[in-house]
This record gives sequence, structure tokens and C-alpha cells, in this order.
Amino acid sequence: MRKVLLTPALILLSSLVIAQITKPQATVVNMDSIEPLIFGDVTVRAVVANTVRVMRLEIGEGTKSPHHNHADEEISLLLEGQLRVIGGNNTFMMSPGDVFVVPPFVPHQLEALVDSVVMEAGGPGPLLDLFRPQTQ
Repeated sequence: MRKVLLTPALILLSSLVIAQITKPQATVVNMDSIEPLIFGDVTVRAVVANTVRVMRLEIGEGTKSPHHNHADEEISLLLEGQLRVIGGNNTFMMSPGDVFVVPPFVPHQLEALVDSVVMEAGGPGPLLDLFRPQTQ
């Protein structure tokens, strides 16, 4: 009988201990209202939360990201244009409406074949250094 009563008591106690101190608030952000960051031929607008980010990338024709990987998964939706993307050992051509899904630590790269617009979602942090000029 004690075991049966102990379980509900532990659940109640744990919910009191892990309760949030402040109540989270939902927000709406208009992507066009965000001050753009410009890195050469890439314009980035980003909304960053605690565990996820979403970015709109306007990428000029011929622009390539470095071949890179990171610990967070990433999903990219092509809204306009055409991209060539590399994910691991595979190369894909993307048209508007295509989604590129990259698991953690998979090397990947994208290249805009024409002026393109991409919505990208991924783990925390804006990862904006990818489009800064590489220095040695």
C-alpha cells in the first residue's frame, strides 16, 4: 500500500520543485521588421529563442557557404531561386518548396545558382559567422 501512495506523492513533489519561476510569454515577430545583417552577398534576418533559431537568408547568385558541420540539426526551406546543396556525400539541386534536412555533424554546403531566399531553422545560436569572409 505504501508504494502505491508514494508514487503520486513523488509526482506532486517533483512538479513543485521543477515549476517555472516566471511564466513564459509567446511573441510574434515580423521578419521584415528585423534589422538585417549583411555579409557580402548574403542578407540575414534572424529570430533566436532559447533552443531554436529561424533565419531568412537572401543569398546572391554564386555565393557559397563554407563546407561545414555543427552539433545542431538544421532544416532549410527554399522559398525563391535555385540552390545546389551538398549533404554528406550527396549533392542535391533545390527548387522553391524543397526542404534540405541536415542531421547533427553532417558536413554540408549550399551554393546559390541564382539569387535565392531560404528560411532556415536550427539549434540555438544564429550561426552567422558562416557567411563572413574567411581569413587565414
